[in-house]
Amino acid sequence: MDNRMLDIIVQLYKKKLRFDSKLLGMTERENAKSYIDVLENARQEVMKTKNKELEKLYKEFFYDLYVIKEYDIPYSVYETEARLAKERGYGDIPITEEYIKQKNEQIIQDQKESLDKW
Repeated sequence: MDNRMLDIIVQLYKKKLRFDSKLLGMTERENAKSYIDVLENARQEVMKTKNKELEKLYKEFFYDLYVIKEYDIPYSVYETEARLAKERGYGDIPITEEYIKQKNEQIIQDQKESLDKW
């Protein structure tokens, strides 16, 4: 990977940590615009290179930032899914470890596919 892309990724992480914009002498609007500019520059770099490995790294970066983690999925999601299945005539679905694992994979995959469209 070229150093420019690494620099861009470092900038993205710094922006994501939301450094106090006042310390940087920027308004919130300027800080937001700067963040968007950095994201756009990164996207353009990836598109220019047409490097599949770089594209994968770029996607993984966004997955890490924006896709829900398994430990953040509330138990109520599984309860709601089981209740809806029962209401739709699929019967009682026990909420087992296997069920939770499958739901987690589905939720995470759905979010990744949604981000890929962007």
